[in-house]
Amino acid sequence: MNAREWRLIRVALQESISAYPACLQDGKFLVEFYIGHTSDVRYNAINHRYWIQYHRMSDIESPSALSETHLIRPSDTSSAYASRHNLLPFRKWVNITHLDTYIHGSFDFDVINGRKSCNRISQQDWEILSSHKSMFHNPIPSFELPSYSIHVDRGAHVSFINSSFEAQASSTADCSSLFDDNAWGELQKVFLSLPMSNPY
Repeated sequence: MNAREWRLIRVALQESISAYPACLQDGKFLVEFYIGHTSDVRYNAINHRYWIQYHRMSDIESPSALSETHLIRPSDTSSAYASRHNLLPFRKWVNITHLDTYIHGSFDFDVINGRKSCNRISQQDWEILSSHKSMFHNPIPSFELPSYSIHVDRGAHVSFINSSFEAQASSTADCSSLFDDNAWGELQKVFLSLPMSNPY
């Protein structure tokens, strides 16, 4: 199966260089994945918040249909907060220079009412991704919904049972797969890419 999907990622640059210095030559980097906040599914695309996907080590090592995904409100202390709660960002090795990979980025999160947000994608960036929708199968958030919305915040840290995480963590056809030396060529994905450095 060669499923094509778009994903929102951030390159973990320092960790990639430390673990695999040749990443700067061959394009194999550790990436972290953002996922849409579970409370925003009924909102217009421009009002979807994207937070880094965190898990406990036990779920990363042995993913199951009952694995929990944790979302932590982005801030300059979110990494320290995750560490205190024994949470790790979900990371995979991805060849971001593969010929079958389209990357839009790097870019910054959108500016809302004159203030830089730390979790929303601009209309322009969504439109660029939408113009390449023939390259992937998973849907993008809708533009047809009202653009005005009020987020009812469930807190700085939310968790939910993620029944799809097992497939995400273990499938070699998925863009988040761990590729061995013989599998790098399988990557056929579309990415939006955020800056390699921490945006906070």
